[in-house]
Amino acid sequence: RGRLSSTGCGIEFMTSVIFASEGREAFGHDELAHLKRLADADPERCSRYCLHQGDDDPVQEMVIVMCHESEIAPHRERDKRKAYYVLEGALSVEFYDDAARPVERIDMGTPGSGRPFVYRFDADDWHTVIPQTEYVVFVETIEGPFDAHRTKWFPGQRNSVRPVAKPAAV
Repeated sequence: RGRLSSTGCGIEFMTSVIFASEGREAFGHDELAHLKRLADADPERCSRYCLHQGDDDPVQEMVIVMCHESEIAPHRERDKRKAYYVLEGALSVEFYDDAARPVERIDMGTPGSGRPFVYRFDADDWHTVIPQTEYVVFVETIEGPFDAHRTKWFPGQRNSVRPVAKPAAV
């Protein structure tokens, strides 16, 4: 099921990306365990399972695993809306102004955590995802088709890996 890609989903920085191989996809415990192993081994400490079959699909849906130390640089996608659905762990969605100063933070968790577990927003705003637990597993949905030129990364910012530190209790 699924095919591993080194540049799948149009995400050039991640080497652990799997695309769906069929129009119908089920994602369960075995697939999650595999995705966590891929994230552990990935230089960016993250992985994704694309439920869509390619960059041209009108809806891009991805199950994403990020390890606590993974850092995604602030970015934005022009004229797109995005949603996150937390399945495991906790994360923060942080928004920035044009000078890369934080202006808003939404702390998310799983159902029952007391935090929002679904968040939809205008992806045209500078934003990033910050893992708050050892692993965070979430679904990202964004309008397609994917066009790498519509994703803008904040000048001078790069994806990186933070020094390993124990995540805060959530």
